[in-house]
Amino acid sequence: MVDNFRVDITGAAELANRLRRFDAEMYKVLQKELKLAGEIVAQDARGRVPDEGLSGWGSWLSTRTSGSSGQRGSVKLVQATATRSLSFNSSAIKSGIKSKVSSRTRQGNKTSLNVTVGQSNPAGVVYELAGTLTPDSVFNTNLIGKRGGGRVSRTLSAALYSKGNAAGNAIEAAVQAAMDRVNTSD
Repeated sequence: MVDNFRVDITGAAELANRLRRFDAEMYKVLQKELKLAGEIVAQDARGRVPDEGLSGWGSWLSTRTSGSSGQRGSVKLVQATATRSLSFNSSAIKSGIKSKVSSRTRQGNKTSLNVTVGQSNPAGVVYELAGTLTPDSVFNTNLIGKRGGGRVSRTLSAALYSKGNAAGNAIEAAVQAAMDRVNTSD
């Protein structure tokens, strides 16, 4: 999201290509293990979400509209029915923090494997990033003062700094275990 954490493992993309083509079950095992490695950071981030938002964090709703300049996807706060709730709900925000595995592909070959931890809940995204661009508004000043943040995300960055090395070690171990399994099955 805001910060990047990179673990470079030589041969991981080639391993993924080989597994995907010749041992689909082993490829699924590797993906599951990589997702669990990301879950180390996600679990820590979930533990950093407070039970209650700031006082005055209302029952906000948002709808997607086209901006007057032709931009797509601008957000407009409304009071009636809408498509997304921006109300602070701790359990919904915690369940929005997810780990996923994806890959980049060029001409049918995987060029990288990616483990990502992100926030999918709209209110969670507001909590995570509010104040990163405009820290001087009253809402953001209160949020930063009471919950931290500022120029970085609140829960994900702290979790990454806290558990990033453990997740990196788990990723390296998962890839090495898959390589070992492939090498012993030749």
